[in-house]
Amino acid sequence: MFQHIKTGLHSSLKCWRWVVAFWLVSALTVSLIFFPLKTSVKTILGSSLVTGRLGDGFPLDIISNSGAGFDKVGSFAISGTLLALFIIFLLNAFFTGGFFSAVKTGEFTNSRSFFGDAALFFRKFFGINLLTVAVLFFLALLLVAVPSAIGYSTMGNTIIFISLAVYSIAAAMVISVADFSRSMIVSDGKSGIISAVGKGIKSLSSGFLINISAIVLILIIQVLIAYLFVIFIVHPVNSPLGGFLLFAVGHLFNIIKVFIRCWRYGTVTSLSGNRIPVV
Repeated sequence: MFQHIKTGLHSSLKCWRWVVAFWLVSALTVSLIFFPLKTSVKTILGSSLVTGRLGDGFPLDIISNSGAGFDKVGSFAISGTLLALFIIFLLNAFFTGGFFSAVKTGEFTNSRSFFGDAALFFRKFFGINLLTVAVLFFLALLLVAVPSAIGYSTMGNTIIFISLAVYSIAAAMVISVADFSRSMIVSDGKSGIISAVGKGIKSLSSGFLINISAIVLILIIQVLIAYLFVIFIVHPVNSPLGGFLLFAVGHLFNIIKVFIRCWRYGTVTSLSGNRIPVV
């Protein structure tokens, strides 16, 4: 297992340029929404107040106060956020195809090969991503929302913790199947979405304990990194550069998140035996 994880890490390190490229494109997409919104917020509150409050932590009380004038930019923020999320969803499907193709070789990939493969696999990867999100949403309703609503009156928070634990296990399985399905698509280049999912389940089942353990380990690392970032956001930043630190750490977190995801792709490619040996 650890050999596959090491191989995946080595392959992902060779993709650092494309990790940075994905981060830049995503950051530019978000900035199209963030900066006009930031300008509106500054107009309402004044830049000095916002900066001062960021130094003491995230100003949730101000943001939630519609009387401060945020109701005027609320509709723009919601529609803009949804649009940004949709664009990032498309970008994710596009770049994932390039990532899987790059880690398959384990070598540095030129821009022509990366973007060519990203375009080639975009439609199928978009379908896999859409199917994954739909299944995860359905499982969230089935395993978390419904049991919590039914059992909260008798079991309290215990039922919520149990439901989240069961959902986490199911989500790890779904993500693993999705990753192996993508690997199958890149491997033969001919499999349709449904066919790739079937092959992905079969590939995951072969050596199941090793496969799922490797993926879960990397997912745990992803969750821990996200947890540390959340702590940084909610914890007061006692510095006059609080706003800048929040901005910088946020972008650093996004780069690390994309890199760990690429690491997972490389590990899955190694586990599924679809990595091209380097001669």
